[in-house]
Amino acid sequence: MKPLECHIAFAVIFAGFVTLLSPALYQSTVSGVIVDVSGSEVPNASIEVMPRNERDNGTVGSLSRWIQADAHGKFSVSLQPGRYKIAGKAEADGYPNPVFALCADPRADFPTISVGQSAVSGVRVKLGAKGGILEGGVHD
Repeated sequence: MKPLECHIAFAVIFAGFVTLLSPALYQSTVSGVIVDVSGSEVPNASIEVMPRNERDNGTVGSLSRWIQADAHGKFSVSLQPGRYKIAGKAEADGYPNPVFALCADPRADFPTISVGQSAVSGVRVKLGAKGGILEGGVHD
């Protein structure tokens, strides 16, 4: 192959890879606030970002980490394009982890959002009612 042909072939292959991988090359910022059922900010609460499947009828895992909000309940996270459900908790303040079925509260609102190339702001994650903490031991 001549040097010019080699450069052209490389450029075509490289352009193909960039086109194929381009959705994974960028992320958008998602920001919002975590509130309680009355609409008051919940300081230092946490969110979990769960990817949704294409038909939006179920989650397809988790990003495996809770992201802590600030002292005013505000959060910000960078995400790749896709659909995500944003769940929240503040266990230290009595707002339970929503993963447990016994903690389900119909007043809670964990929105599903679509992320594209632009930032998403104004997301409101509403926690359900506070729960209690059960402590004790199990004896056989």
